[in-house]
Amino acid sequence: MFTSMKSKYGIALAAMRAPVLRQFGTSTSSTTIPNCRHRTLEKIQFVSFDCNNLWDNNGARKPAKILGRGPGSGRGKTSGRGHKGRTARQAGTVAPWFEGGQTPMSKRLPKIKGRPRKNKLRLKPVPVDRLMYFIQKGRLDTSKTITIRDMFEAGVVGKVKAGVKLLSFNPEKIDRPLHFEVSDASAEAISAIKAKGGSVTIKYRTPLTMRYHLMPYKFMNPIADPMPPIKRAKKMVEIGKMGAELDFKMPTWLAGELERKAALENEIPEEEEFVIPAPRYPGVGKDTIRKRRPQLTRKYQIVNPYKRK
Repeated sequence: MFTSMKSKYGIALAAMRAPVLRQFGTSTSSTTIPNCRHRTLEKIQFVSFDCNNLWDNNGARKPAKILGRGPGSGRGKTSGRGHKGRTARQAGTVAPWFEGGQTPMSKRLPKIKGRPRKNKLRLKPVPVDRLMYFIQKGRLDTSKTITIRDMFEAGVVGKVKAGVKLLSFNPEKIDRPLHFEVSDASAEAISAIKAKGGSVTIKYRTPLTMRYHLMPYKFMNPIADPMPPIKRAKKMVEIGKMGAELDFKMPTWLAGELERKAALENEIPEEEEFVIPAPRYPGVGKDTIRKRRPQLTRKYQIVNPYKRK
């Protein structure tokens, strides 16, 4: 019996090892492969990467979860879903915003007035140190005014819709006089550039004129400079007070307003004569002649609503 069992299990072991030996051969090299699924062989040999000797890594194929097969399996009866309710049903999921029936967060918070501008055009921020990096590499010519088109062609900025704004990051890197023509600039950047003998020109452009400025070869006819709206015109005037030069078509109302303000600032106020205040003790105004205000009489016309016309 023992011999038969030995021969029986020996045949079974040989049958189990047979496919592995056919794949790897009968070599007994000391090279081992960690995490190999063939744990019956301690010493195996590397083989070529062919279609007939491929297998998944450990844990690559997760076994299916068996549900509803008695209490001994751990997932019997309710299959791990609990008793009744929405989550116990088929496809019984709960929305992530559902809070159990109470007032949701979207209704507890007050509404915010206004509406966000989704298509608001925003300026591209360009720091001064980035411009100095491209200047030192020789990709920007400082002998002339550096425009947005020069920055676009040099690779300083990518897609530009509204314009470019200069920012003062590491202004100490400026070592020469620079001249820029941009859409906006911060006060620190303007002061840092002017301290080295440079200048900053603020020019107003719409998305269409900006596209014409960057790629003029795509337009048949030239496009005239537009007139800025009220808010933009007032903001450009404020930027001009920081020391920047302005280049835009100024509206007539704004030009007149600036002239009036300049006239009021240059006007010398006249000195008023000193007037002694009137005395404030009782009986001081008994001799003054008082005039009565005229009484305004009102005329009323009574109309009989029942009188026939």
